[in-house]
Amino acid sequence: MELEKEWWKNPLVLDIHASLRKREMTLPVYNAQSPQIHLRRYLIDWLATVVDYFEFCLPARHLAVYLADFFMDRYDIDEQQLHLVMLGALLVAIKFEETEINIPKTSDLDKRVPNNNSYSLSMYLQMELVLLKCFDWNVYWPTPAHFIDYYLCSAVDETDVHGGQKMSSLEMAKTYLSRYAAYFLEVSLQGATKCMFVVP
Repeated sequence: MELEKEWWKNPLVLDIHASLRKREMTLPVYNAQSPQIHLRRYLIDWLATVVDYFEFCLPARHLAVYLADFFMDRYDIDEQQLHLVMLGALLVAIKFEETEINIPKTSDLDKRVPNNNSYSLSMYLQMELVLLKCFDWNVYWPTPAHFIDYYLCSAVDETDVHGGQKMSSLEMAKTYLSRYAAYFLEVSLQGATKCMFVVP
């Protein structure tokens, strides 16, 4: 099946966008009060290496961070369990965002845990269940990564000007914009502040 040239104008895509925007308005309140917030940057960087290793999609990574942030915001978690929480959030996210064939075995995920720590299959399953119950089984949470492709498609147009001049290369402008967007998506995961979760 051939992808439409201007897929973002498809009525189904417009409905999906509207649904994501509506859901975005109902995200829970993030208070940035986790007792382990000082470890957040390390955990996010470590999770990025796991995501990159398995080549998971960008929305799965962002959703995993959202789930972990909101979960840690509600509970005081033993530092020995933080990697398990991050991997549990990642498992929930990839099961929501990825195709089944891309979901790794927990034993493969476990090899990515630092300091020779290890978690059993039952611990992973328990962690997933705890996370899902915490969020009432509703992990349909839009993140910036869910919107970026949609907005990039129409962000630069051949009629746009730069410095009062017509752009010399539309493709180059799109490439640069895409790189900047990827950079800011990355940066958006790094700081745990209340403003990260402010609904536009």
